Amino acid sequence: MSTNVATKNQTRLLFDHVWRVDKANEKFGSCRDGNTIIILQPGRSPIKPYIRIPEGMYAIVQHHGKDVDYVYPDGRHSSLWPAGFHMASLFTKVAYLVTKQNVVFDTPVKGCKTADDVTVHIDMCLVFRIMGDEDKGEDPMLVKRFVYELGPQGLETQLRDAQEEAVRALARSVEHTEVYSLRDGTVKERFENSLQLRPPVPLPPMDEEETKDDEQPNLAVPVKNIDNEGWQQPPPAKVLYSVTEDIKNNLNKQFNPYGVEISSVSITNVLLPQNFETQMEEKTTYQSAIKEQTMKQQSDMQLLQYKEEIDTTKLSKRMRRMEETEAGNRQAAEIQKEIDMIVADTKLLEAQIKQEQNVRCSKIQANSALSIAKITAETEMIQIEIKAACDAEVTKIQAERDALNMKMKADVQRLQALGEARVKEILADAEGAAASKLQPQRDYHLKMQRLEVTSAMAKNKDIVIAGNGSQNMLADVFVAQQKSNLLLNINGLQTV
Repeated sequence: MSTNVATKNQTRLLFDHVWRVDKANEKFGSCRDGNTIIILQPGRSPIKPYIRIPEGMYAIVQHHGKDVDYVYPDGRHSSLWPAGFHMASLFTKVAYLVTKQNVVFDTPVKGCKTADDVTVHIDMCLVFRIMGDEDKGEDPMLVKRFVYELGPQGLETQLRDAQEEAVRALARSVEHTEVYSLRDGTVKERFENSLQLRPPVPLPPMDEEETKDDEQPNLAVPVKNIDNEGWQQPPPAKVLYSVTEDIKNNLNKQFNPYGVEISSVSITNVLLPQNFETQMEEKTTYQSAIKEQTMKQQSDMQLLQYKEEIDTTKLSKRMRRMEETEAGNRQAAEIQKEIDMIVADTKLLEAQIKQEQNVRCSKIQANSALSIAKITAETEMIQIEIKAACDAEVTKIQAERDALNMKMKADVQRLQALGEARVKEILADAEGAAASKLQPQRDYHLKMQRLEVTSAMAKNKDIVIAGNGSQNMLADVFVAQQKSNLLLNINGLQTV
């Protein structure tokens, strides 16, 4: 398969201006069509009494065009100012901002000649950063040297020239059939024939008793060479070295003094002419087909040898199993005979033990029945004696209870008679004492009742009082009543 991939554009390293420092990160982060900004020159507000430095970049500050060092609280001076807000006069400004981020630099090199004069295109990519970070133990003066002595344009030109020189020298050291191996950054340097022909390893003896019939033995059959039927010679050991690592080290030696550190170098793409790609593809396909046929033939031979070994092993295992089965049957018959004899002796001994057990159980049962009868008779006698004693005690208690009840009733009746007599005596005394005191109240109630009777009779239209004035029976009754102190019961009230 041919690889027709378009080569990348050349990376351009730029110097630019920005009015506000808060746009610096956006400027540094933008990379369009391979244009990458390395240094920015920010503007200065004429009304703000401070300068501001964003994170992620080096800052060079000038006062009236002269570089000014930053003084830390501990008295230490630094040519680079840290991030943050800093009070400064209107004539002090941030002169340059240099990015701390890693920058990807692509260099497509066209028209490279290989060792066999084939033109190839090689794309190389490297990643670099500007040195000067004090947290990493670097010298901050390297940033000033990069800004004032090298700059983005100078770095771009020198990097491009150095990369092209390295890539062309690398392409000239290999043939066109090896250029694709440059993608992983390694190149074949030499071979070492330190590995000698090794004799075949003998197979370990197999334990027939542990191997089962249905398991296939692990046959380690060495692979033979098809051409000469001899043992295959191992390929010579390859000693490789990293081309990209060598290029990175050379570039660092050249650019480290200017504050540029190359962190990685890689070859991203290699392009051959279309006709060479087609030839290599056909050659690879033909070689792959030959290898496939060779491996298939080796596989068939191994399978045939495996099948023969397996069949032989299965047959020997089957014969071995038959012999072991016969020997086991004989041994099992002898063991079964011994078992039968032991079973017969065991049954006889078991019958004797069972008979003795029955005799002992009968004797124990008779003794138990006799003991139970004795205990039962004694229990019944004790129960009768206890019942008679209880009955006598109950009769005695009941008699005492009846006598006590009779005595208590007599005492209660006597006390009741005494109490009633006392009550009557108290009532009589009370009535005698209260008779004279209650006489006016009784007279009042009697008069009121008489008035109520007279009023009721006056209201009743159906009552007729007959007689003349001399024969008024009602008046006579009232007079007789007053004279004789008769007891009258009027409307349910008793009055004396």
